[in-house]
This record gives sequence, C-alpha cells and structure tokens, in this order.
Amino acid sequence: MLAEAPGAISDTVKILSDDSVNPVSDVLVAGAGFVINTVQPGVLYASSGANDGGRILSVNTNTAAASGIGASGYTQILNVRVRPTNDELIGVATNLSGPAGAYDIVRINAQGGDAHPVSNMVVSLVKGMAFRGDTLYVARINGAIYRVNMATGAATLVASTGMQISGMDFHPVTGKLWFSVRGGANLDAIYKMNFPSGPPTLVGTTGFGVQTVD
Repeated sequence: MLAEAPGAISDTVKILSDDSVNPVSDVLVAGAGFVINTVQPGVLYASSGANDGGRILSVNTNTAAASGIGASGYTQILNVRVRPTNDELIGVATNLSGPAGAYDIVRINAQGGDAHPVSNMVVSLVKGMAFRGDTLYVARINGAIYRVNMATGAATLVASTGMQISGMDFHPVTGKLWFSVRGGANLDAIYKMNFPSGPPTLVGTTGFGVQTVD
C-alpha cells in the first residue's frame, strides 16, 4: 500500500493459505500519508508555543504580522530552521510522551504546517537550533552546544559559550556562531565566537532591553 496523497488511507491485504475452511484471510491495514513541501523563497517561517497549539506561521518582514500556515500536530515547536541542502523546514518539537528532556527532530510541511518525526533527541532545556552546512546543532540554556545526528537523534557536546543562550545561528560565510543571551546585565546583547573554541565577543545590543528570543 502506497500513499499517493496526504491524509488517512486504508486497504485490505489478502492472505492465501492451504486452510480448507478459510483459504483467504483479509487483513485491514491503515496509515496516514503525508507530503513534505519545501519552503518558498523569501518567506520567513516561525513556530508557536503551547499557548497557541504549536502552529507553523509565516511572518511579514515589513509589519511583523504572522499568518497561520497550519497546526504542527505537536503541543510546541521550539525552533524551526531551513535545511540548506534540500530547503526543507526542520524543527525541534517537545515530546510530552518521552523521558525528561526529550524532543523530536521533525520535518515540517511548509505548505500545511504538519510536522513528522525523524528521530528523538534527549538534551534538556534546549534553547536554540541552527544548521552549519548540513550539520544540525542545538544549544541548551546554559550555553552548551551539541551536534545532533538527525537520523538517530544522538547529541554530542562540542562547545560551550559560557553564557546563557536565548537564540543562535551561524554566519553563512564565516561559519562563526552568533547568539543572543538569556541573562546578564544586557539582556539584549548579541555575541559572536569562533566555533567551536571561542571566546565570545560582544557585537552590540539591539536597544530593546529584552531578550532576542529564537
């Protein structure tokens, strides 16, 4: 049974045997088909938290107005990023059924918003996600940076900023890590560091006096 379109699908598998009473047995099988549409050029994507039902959004970069694309199927999508090698939208989603600190790495349909698990990752208090080339990294609030195997969810500690993190990304040309902070004297400070060895260098402040949330 192959799904040719998104949505629920069911079919029957016939099993033939030498049973003289029931030579043919029917087995009902069912599943859900889905399509992962890639992102559209020039569109800014965002995700919402538990108070909004984990929706996927598009954001007008001129007005900051957000428009709903669709429900992800998760209570909360913490972060979303475009995977540079295939233009798919990848997210980190809270996994409420797993152990403490469990998150799903998910592929997201950029046209419908529905999210589908790729692997499960256990790294507590995740607060940041970014691609460097085709490699996925996540950050904990405490500033620790992990490299994540998307296929297995295995996370390996590779660096530490030494500062509490609120958001992160990599410069597409230099490969340096840029991050916003969660605490300290300047909540709106932005730092950069040579990855993975550091040390962090203050770039400046946004002037808003609050965290720059990822």
